[in-house]
Amino acid sequence: MHPLSVKGSRSENRWSQTRHEIFSPLPCKMIAVAPSGGGKSSVLLTFANAVFEHMDYWAIFSRSHMLDPALQDLKERIRERYKKRGVDDKSTPFLFENLDSLTRVLAEQKQRVQELKDADTPVTRLPQLFVMIDDIGLEATRFSRVLDNAFANSRHYGTNLACGSQLHKSLSKSIRVNADILCCHRLPAAEYESVESEVVGTWVNKAQFRELYEFAVSAHAHGFLTIKLKAKDPHKMFAADFSRWLHPT
Repeated sequence: MHPLSVKGSRSENRWSQTRHEIFSPLPCKMIAVAPSGGGKSSVLLTFANAVFEHMDYWAIFSRSHMLDPALQDLKERIRERYKKRGVDDKSTPFLFENLDSLTRVLAEQKQRVQELKDADTPVTRLPQLFVMIDDIGLEATRFSRVLDNAFANSRHYGTNLACGSQLHKSLSKSIRVNADILCCHRLPAAEYESVESEVVGTWVNKAQFRELYEFAVSAHAHGFLTIKLKAKDPHKMFAADFSRWLHPT
């Protein structure tokens, strides 16, 4: 190997990895964009359940977490997991109605990971945190330094982010640029154009992107297009839902 060859970071080896290629590698940052009632929560929950076994800590930020029946199964799984590990969900809460506690949750994860990295005995697997932000109005946080920094740096301390938003163009640049996956349901024209402007030009042109988008969102009532924003292979960049890779023609 040439002495100046660039090698990939070995940091990914510290985190447990999923067999689901669409969410690989972990930690992963995902945004789901859709109008109200468009299916964002279902997308976030599918992600959460798919990688559940690889997570050690959880934080769900949702104004409706007490009322939304879709969250009940996940909440029970988390409580059961914490109980088996001897984690007290009162001293380590995971349900929040607003983002006021986000700074503390992220700081605690940074601390626990840093302590293990600094330990005398080498740690081969570091704990991961799963943060879900739903029904909060993510677009209203476009000037949140905490959330921007989380999207920019969270992979270094094992934090996965699953966030829902009604608006793409109102998300901060840091969130849009640093997200790994973008899931789009049927969008209003202005929102579609916002997504198009940031995707077209890498592996697809406008006509190809429109074809992929229409195929995915029209597949069924809650169909969506999944975009792996940092994909290096055009055949592993777009998918209908999470189940079928789509190839630009």
